[in-house]
Amino acid sequence: MAEVKVNNGSELDTPPDSIHKLCPSSPDSSKVEKVFVLDEKVVWRKVDRRLLPILAVMYLFSFMDRANIGNARLQGLEKELNMTGNQYNLALVSDTHI
Repeated sequence: MAEVKVNNGSELDTPPDSIHKLCPSSPDSSKVEKVFVLDEKVVWRKVDRRLLPILAVMYLFSFMDRANIGNARLQGLEKELNMTGNQYNLALVSDTHI
């Protein structure tokens, strides 16, 4: 079974993300434990590098969508789709499409 140790970046004497083979825990020399030494800062930097661009693009599309639906209402969206009452407001807050 692999053991995972997380270090906050202060006392690493070897490069982070490296796999170390330790002495066998039993007399049987075929069993070797693997220990993963992870630097927490490195892991979070990798997570940030993967997630932040995707989240930024999603935020941009969300902003554009909200701006466009407002402009569409001004251009006659409700009249073209025969919306009555609060159907426009329901369309803004619901996940279903009208």
